Amino acid sequence: AVVSTQSTGELVSYKDDVCCPYCNDEWVIAVNPEETRKKGQDVVFTCEIRAEGVKRKNIRWYKGDKRITGNISKDKLRLTIKEVDADDQSGYRCEATKDGKVASGEFELTVIMPAICEHED
Repeated sequence: AVVSTQSTGELVSYKDDVCCPYCNDEWVIAVNPEETRKKGQDVVFTCEIRAEGVKRKNIRWYKGDKRITGNISKDKLRLTIKEVDADDQSGYRCEATKDGKVASGEFELTVIMPAICEHED
C-alpha cells in the first residue's frame, strides 16, 4: 500500500479499501516487527496504516505501556531510537484509532551488549 499525508493531516492509502478495511483486526502493520541492534546503533520501527482517513493525532507509539512522544516522524509512522542501550530492549507498539476502533502493530527490540571480560589474577 502506498501511504501519503494530505495537508489536512489525514493519511491516505491508495490500496483498494474494500468495505471498512479498519473493521479488520490487521489494518495497522508492523513493517519490521523484530529488530536486533548492537549497543550504540540506531533503529527505526515503521508502522503501516491500511485504512483511509486516520489522522496523525490518532497514531500513538508506546514502549511497553508507556506512551512515547519523542523521536517520532512527522507522519507518525516511524519511531527512531538512537544509540540503543540495554534500557531500550523492550516491546514497542504503534497504535491507531479510527471511528472508535483501535488496532496496533507490535515490535520487539533486542540489544546486543558487548562482552565484559573479567580477569582474575
